[in-house]
Amino acid sequence: MNNSEFLIPLCISIISLVLSVVQFIHSYSDSKKQLESHFFSILFTDLLTKDIPLARDQIRITPDNNVVGTDDIIDSIYKLRKNCVMYKAIDIKFFERVTQLCTEIEDDYVLIISVSTRENLKKFQSIDSKIMKLYKLLMKKYSG
Repeated sequence: MNNSEFLIPLCISIISLVLSVVQFIHSYSDSKKQLESHFFSILFTDLLTKDIPLARDQIRITPDNNVVGTDDIIDSIYKLRKNCVMYKAIDIKFFERVTQLCTEIEDDYVLIISVSTRENLKKFQSIDSKIMKLYKLLMKKYSG
C-alpha cells in the first residue's frame, strides 16, 4: 500500500472529526441560548407585559400636584429587580445595570410621592424614560 491510500481516509476522518466538534459547539450554544430564553421568559414576561403596564396606568397626578397610585409600580419594579438575581452569577454586568435602573426608578417614585410640586410632571416623565431604558435593556438581553 502506498501513502495516498492511507492519506485520503485519514484526511476524511480528520475533516469528519472537525465538523463533529463544530456541530457540537454550535448545538451547545443554541441549547444554552434556549435555556436562557426560557428562564428569561419565566422571570420577566408577566412583569413586562402585564404587571408594569397595568401599574403605570394607575399612577395619577392630582390637581394639587400629588402623585398617587404608585404602590403597584414600585412593587412590580422591586419584583423585577429581585427576579434578576439569577443573573448575578451568569452575567454580572447585566445584573448590575438592571438593578441600578430598578433602584433608581424605585427611589424616584418614593421621592416623587413625598413632595407635591409642579415639577412632578417632569420627574414623572424622567421616570418613564428610565422605564423605557429598562425595557430596552431587558429586550436586548432577551434577543441575544
